[in-house]
Amino acid sequence: MLSEYKTPLLKVLFILHEAENSGTIRLTAEQISDYALHKYKELLTARTVTNCINRASEGMIKKYTSSEHKVEYQILNPGIELIQSKRGKQSTELSVLSERGLHPRIIEVSGRLFADGHYSSAILEAFKEVNNRVKAKSGLADKDGSDLMVQAFRLESPKLKLSNLKSQSDLDEQKGFMFIFMGAMIGIRNPKAHERVIQLDSVKTLEYLTFASLLVRRVDEAQVVTN
Repeated sequence: MLSEYKTPLLKVLFILHEAENSGTIRLTAEQISDYALHKYKELLTARTVTNCINRASEGMIKKYTSSEHKVEYQILNPGIELIQSKRGKQSTELSVLSERGLHPRIIEVSGRLFADGHYSSAILEAFKEVNNRVKAKSGLADKDGSDLMVQAFRLESPKLKLSNLKSQSDLDEQKGFMFIFMGAMIGIRNPKAHERVIQLDSVKTLEYLTFASLLVRRVDEAQVVTN
């Protein structure tokens, strides 16, 4: 089904492949758009189709100019291989997060984005979850980002304690994680939220999500201080 493919390019490839299996080898952008709308009730404009095809890797789609001077498109083997592998790849990448033992909430907010290749969005949602988790548990609803982390984890009158804060090691851990939580907001969440950051590395994304998972677990383990 078309809905199983998450990007416009994959949808275009799926339609071209399905049409070819039905005996229609070539389609124009308008025909692809009509096919998506009438068969699957999905809006995929002709302009979107053309833009996707123009950006597709070489060898995925072949272009023809018909006698009526219309541009027609045909899927080639690399395009077929891509759509056939994508569905399995999504479920495999989701299982990677579970096998790695990531926090269930990080999998919930970021898993599908990660599996679909939306790496920047997956990272952003994970660290938004870190922020929201600290905000909810600390009760500091009016704070956000690095300021929230200072207020929640500071050594003097913290809202969340990561240990009993009796020994120097306890104090060092509390202070160190305060800076780690602050850094996660300043260096990871904020740039992803405020600018269009392109992330193409799945391994690095997985490492970011693992880091977010650790922070969420530390929040879950923290003791709430009631004054």
